[in-house]
Amino acid sequence: MFATTVLVFTIYSVVFADKVSAIPCVNQMKVGLDVYNKNVNIPDKAFTSSSQATHGYRASRGRLNTRNEGSDKKGGWMAIHRDRSPWIKVDLRKPYTLSGIITQGRQCGNNWVTEYQLQYSTNGINYHYIRRPNNALVTFSGNSDRNSKVCHNFPLTRARYIRILPRKWYGNGASLRFELISADWPTQKAAKCTEYNIGLDVDNLNTYITDSAFTSSSQATYGYRAARGRLNTRYEGTSDKKGGWMASSSDDNPWIEVDLQGDYSLTGITTQGRQCGNNWVTKFQVQYRKDGDNNYFDSSGTNTAQTFDGNSDRNTEVTNSFPKLTARYIRILPTDWYGSGASLRFDLIACDW
Repeated sequence: MFATTVLVFTIYSVVFADKVSAIPCVNQMKVGLDVYNKNVNIPDKAFTSSSQATHGYRASRGRLNTRNEGSDKKGGWMAIHRDRSPWIKVDLRKPYTLSGIITQGRQCGNNWVTEYQLQYSTNGINYHYIRRPNNALVTFSGNSDRNSKVCHNFPLTRARYIRILPRKWYGNGASLRFELISADWPTQKAAKCTEYNIGLDVDNLNTYITDSAFTSSSQATYGYRAARGRLNTRYEGTSDKKGGWMASSSDDNPWIEVDLQGDYSLTGITTQGRQCGNNWVTKFQVQYRKDGDNNYFDSSGTNTAQTFDGNSDRNTEVTNSFPKLTARYIRILPTDWYGSGASLRFDLIACDW
């Protein structure tokens, strides 16, 4: 507790000075953009930018400590040389309380950002600059070489989106790697993690998990395809957009799967029945596999399959929990259902400590 209090006072003394000065890059709690300490819930698709010199310098190469791995994987993000108003942005997938930033130059060449400003947002639409108490914009001093880390603290800021705007740089294009510093210090002996919905819900959509990420064993018709299995999907009045995923009536071993595009820490699932008809799954099992794995495992974490109670009507949400697991792919296997075919809509519950 005393350590947290000291950190807060340090933040304000650094940023509120006439000139923003760097601080030592030690004892900082990182969000997890660093390739050596990666937060699996922030995938490469969470990074975007105003431009890229080539695909090898794309925004996702802007993670701290990224290294050159060849022409397709360069050692940092770099904007195209004619981009005079460059920016790089990250969607942290959920709000964090942030207190600082760490930057590096390009690992594989003499390009680095020497001055930059920061914008933040909670909704990805309305952005605000990091400012001093007198409302003046804060300009941060950047790097002077390829690999040294330069750290800055700023006033505690609640944000999901962070945008870095280079103002001056060395070399033929703005280039950097970065990490963010979190002030969301875990409480001692925390009882449980912070849970949130992944964003398969059509009313709270995670745009990085596209319709093509959904697959299934079968579909009654194209209108009941796997992508219609998102939580709160509604019948849209046309034959190709029904109110849920539904397997073929002849499918005795149905399943629906989603590729989350990266590993997540998961603790549960929420399901509904078919919105536009009397079909719902009453019993089901859950299997998972990690990114890079070929084998599926049961959500119980044991050799005995865990069977969950499902739904008893069209629209009521039913949530089931399972032991915390890490997975990129989740497969739902209905074992009993009401109606002519297994039908459901779902979202997943993620967990961050």
